[in-house]
Amino acid sequence: ITGRKQMEDSQLNQDIVDALQSFGQASAFRKACMSMMAWSLTNDERARVRQAFLEMDTERTGTITISEFKQVLEAKFHMTDEKHVEIFKALDQTHDDEIHYSEFLAAMVSSRIALHDDLLWKTFKRFDTDNSGTITLANLQQVLGSNFDGATVQELLHEADFTGDNQISYQEFISYLKGDKADNRHAEAAAHIIDREIDRDSGVKMQQIRIKSEYSSATPQPKRSAKGNPLQRCNCAVL
Repeated sequence: ITGRKQMEDSQLNQDIVDALQSFGQASAFRKACMSMMAWSLTNDERARVRQAFLEMDTERTGTITISEFKQVLEAKFHMTDEKHVEIFKALDQTHDDEIHYSEFLAAMVSSRIALHDDLLWKTFKRFDTDNSGTITLANLQQVLGSNFDGATVQELLHEADFTGDNQISYQEFISYLKGDKADNRHAEAAAHIIDREIDRDSGVKMQQIRIKSEYSSATPQPKRSAKGNPLQRCNCAVL
């Protein structure tokens, strides 16, 4: 009975894994946008997927190591070594052999939880560092460095520069993330997760609050400090 109850309360299911895999297949600029959005999620939005992260962070260090990742995915989803390594590498954007909470949140971002007007604007402004009203090549270089996820910043710019004027307007930014030209497979997968979590009963919500309290009592120390561009230095706390 106890085991069945734990399975019912578990938030780590195939939908979560599908969203993680889909994020790994997303384009470079989409990953960059989702990573930026993860910084601006509210505590309520983070809470909807927090327990899934904690279920993978079995050692309660605040990050997920590849051994933890492998153990959970093999035990619950019978995933092969090749597949879990592929997903892990896609999520580990800081390349420090750990998945940070901010990286996990980026994979969970969807049109239902994140692509509302306030978050879209905040994310756009993170890229528009000179407040010019557009995202330029210089802006992307300042925020991301010369490349991101194997793509040059010029290639990232072209992903959303639909008018070909070498800059991304706010309207183009919205169209890229929400319009037909964007790859919506990731958004749809994560949206399904959020829909389910919103409908969870109050008992499960109370359990999330308890987990939050227990986890916050011990402040995790990062195993390794990430150096480099501002995006890599971000590490959202598991609140």
